[in-house]
Formats: sequence, structure tokens, C-alpha cells
Amino acid sequence: MANKRCLIAAAGSGKTTYLVNEIWEHFQNAPVIFVTYTTTNQLTICEKIRKRFGFIPTQIKIMGWYQFLFRYFILPYKADVLQELNTIHVSLTFDSDYSRTYQTKSGSTFSKYKHNDIKGKFFTSGWRIHKDLVAEFAFLCTRGNEDSIVRRLYESADILCFDESQDFSGSDHEIIKLITRLYPGSVLFATDPRQHIYSTTKFGGKKYEGKIDLYLSEKVNTRTKKYVDIDSRSLSRSHRCIESICELASSLFQDLPSTETCTCLECMERRDKYVGLKGVFAVAEDDIELFTDKFKPMNLVFNRAEKSIVIGKCMTMGDSKGTESDVILLYPTDEQSKFLFNSRNTTLAEITRNKLYVGITRARYLLGIVFKKKHKFSNNLIPIWKNSIS
Repeated sequence: MANKRCLIAAAGSGKTTYLVNEIWEHFQNAPVIFVTYTTTNQLTICEKIRKRFGFIPTQIKIMGWYQFLFRYFILPYKADVLQELNTIHVSLTFDSDYSRTYQTKSGSTFSKYKHNDIKGKFFTSGWRIHKDLVAEFAFLCTRGNEDSIVRRLYESADILCFDESQDFSGSDHEIIKLITRLYPGSVLFATDPRQHIYSTTKFGGKKYEGKIDLYLSEKVNTRTKKYVDIDSRSLSRSHRCIESICELASSLFQDLPSTETCTCLECMERRDKYVGLKGVFAVAEDDIELFTDKFKPMNLVFNRAEKSIVIGKCMTMGDSKGTESDVILLYPTDEQSKFLFNSRNTTLAEITRNKLYVGITRARYLLGIVFKKKHKFSNNLIPIWKNSIS
């Protein structure tokens, strides 16, 4: 295992499985910490480790990003930032609507705290840290404690794995810089900037939002020393999606390497065994019921407010991250429909584009995309599905 690597992964390339297999190959009672942001991915990691090992070895710890920051950065060193915290228990609050400012009736905007008011900035009245400020407070805890923090981490694990690291933002990156430069063990990052949907904080800088590989290249590596190898080849092929689905997904990101379908013998044999219809098709609004009855797809919508014409259960494109299905029926927004059915030069908002990429790449073999009567269908970018097509 290379000492420190950042793996840029395509959807369906098996990045979590790859991390687990890397551990398996080098695992000889070496302690490991697996860190990711979402609870869903923590469960996925547990499942893959059980599948690989038959159980979860005690030497492998799986935790969320906030848990990681609390355990190794905040709880041991919080009193160095605010002395009164030495005898106070601090915890986390998931106040997603938290704002650092307030607005008066006249429309003027003011900060909720004074410049040096650490308690007012980071904590509620019950000493709970606002979730969007956890990493920023953790970074304050590192000042003067860098060597001690790194020593604690190395005493706990020889290998650190950060999955779905496109979710890291803001002060998270400063924490990552400290780890990659000072931590003597192995570090693996797995990221897919195209699947940047969630974020650990809403106060992150936009330049590196969802682009940890760019941050590592520009802010961690230097002209004289490369701390992290950026690997864009090992996980560039999708084991999940057939070629036409990969091509459509790749068209969303002209500035990134194309997502290619895997052509290994195992993947080819699996695709050959699938006897149903394969490909990408536009499904007319009047044909939704026929398509649904025939193929039993997983239905994906942009948000739950747009499920009025959906037949059966549905999931949002964002929530579908980490899932897959032989057949997907996608219900795009008007903005997404312009890109899909009119012109690939249509500019999409980042979150709209990323969610569309996630939705497209959930399909293994067949992707149906609904177009409504009001949508213009002015080209041959996607063939129209007819009931006569088996």
C-alpha cells in the first residue's frame, strides 16, 4: 500500500470495496480507522468489511467525520481553546438552519457574536457545537497540539481511510492537511467530485468544495515534496454501468476524465447473463405505466415534491447515492430535461448536475428518462422507448 494516496473514482467503480480489499491485502492485525460523512456509507462500509472478513475485526474502527473530530481533536484539547471547557461536557447539535448572522426588521445584518467570542460563535447555551462549525473548532484545537494529535492517531491506527471524501469542506481540509503532512502511517482517500451532493459544512470555501484532490495538489503537495499521490486511473472504470449509461454520465463533466465501463472478463460475463433490454431511452409521459409494468424500475426524482406522476415508490437522486438497480426510471427537472433532450451545452447548476450524475449511474443495464409533453424533444440524443422494444 502506498503511504498516502487519493483515489479519484468513477461511479460504480467499487471505491469502498477497493479500500476494504487494500486493508485485507495488508491487514496483519494492523489497526485501521475508516472515516466517512454519511450514516448510509458507514453502514455500507460495515457490510463490505463483513463480506470480506466474515466479521468486523476489533482492529477496524468505523466512524463518522464528526465522531472522528470529537474523539481525536476536540475532546482531548478543547480546554486549550477555552479553559472553562476543562470540566464541561461538549456535544454536537444538528441545527441545519444555523446562521452566523441575524437580520433586523429594517433589513440590516449583524453577527450573532463578537469577534473574539468563542463561546458565542461555536456553542449553544447548553455547550453543544453547531455541526457546521465542528471542523473549524477542531482546527482551533490543533494549535500547539499538532504532534500530540498525530501521536494519538498513530497509537490508534496504522491506516486511515477516508471514503466519500468529496463531502469534506472548509476547515475539514485544514485537518486533512495536518494529517497528510505529519501522520506517519498510511492514508487513503476515495473521492468522486461528480458525486458531491452533501457537505460537512455550509461555511466552506467554494474553490475546493467537493474537490479534495485539487486541494491536496495545490495546498498540501509542494514543489519540493509530494505528500499525497493523486491516482485517477485505478478506479476510472465502472463495474456497474454499461457503455451507453457511462457515456451519458460522462457528458455531464467535460472537464473530467470519462467514466468508462469495465471490460474485465467477470463484468463482461455478468452483463451477458442479463437478458433484458439494455441502453438509455426517453420514456414519454403517457408510457410511464407501460414501462413500469414491463421493467419494474427503481424510480428516482430530484425532490419529493416532484413525484405526482410517479407510479410506485420513489427515491430522490441524492438519497439514491450508494444504491444500484438493473433498471432505473429517472424523472428529471425542467432544467435537467433541457440538457438531456435539447442540448448538451446547457449549463446546469452544480447540485443539479451532480444529482443527475448520481441518478444516471444507479442503473446497471437500462435507464429510462421521462420526458413530459411540455418538454421539447428536438434532437436524437436519446432514442424514444416504444412498447414494441423488448
